[in-house]
Formats: sequence, C-alpha cells, structure tokens
Amino acid sequence: MRNILSTKEDNLMPLLIMANDPDLISGVIGIVLFILVFILSVAIYFTPTFIALVRKHPNGAPIFLVNFLLGWICIGWIIALIWSLTAIDEDRSYR
Repeated sequence: MRNILSTKEDNLMPLLIMANDPDLISGVIGIVLFILVFILSVAIYFTPTFIALVRKHPNGAPIFLVNFLLGWICIGWIIALIWSLTAIDEDRSYR
C-alpha cells in the first residue's frame, strides 16, 4: 500500500518527464525565439520614430505617421529615417 503523504520526488516526476520531452523543449525554444525576433523587428521598424523622440524633433508626429503607415515600403522607412535625422532649427517657429 502506498503512503498517503507523497514525497517530493513523486510531485516532481511529471515535470521531469516533461523536461525530457524534446518536442516540448524545441517548442518552448521556438516560442522564445519568435518573441525575441518580433521585439527586435518592431524596434528596428520604429527606429526613425525613436530617433525623432530622442532628438525632440518638432515634426515627431508626422515622422511617426510616415514610419507607421509607409514604413513597410522600404522607401517610406528611409524617408522617415532621413527626416528624423534632419537638422532642427531652434530659431524657427514650427507652429
């Protein structure tokens, strides 16, 4: 007859069996890699917007719109990048 109180080994046994499953391990690695690639892709995609925000560019909102709406077309991303890197004229009033 089995003891009513189970040992720690009995409680951990399902986890040990799952940890040795190569399909589960490769699935978890795949999900983690997907998340990392997705985050890196979004960071690269919005680089022009980040640059404009850090530089406090007066045209930050239009740069974001060009980046967001046309960034998937490479020329739109390049235009937003160049625009975010343009000189900021402190003396000129933009509004």
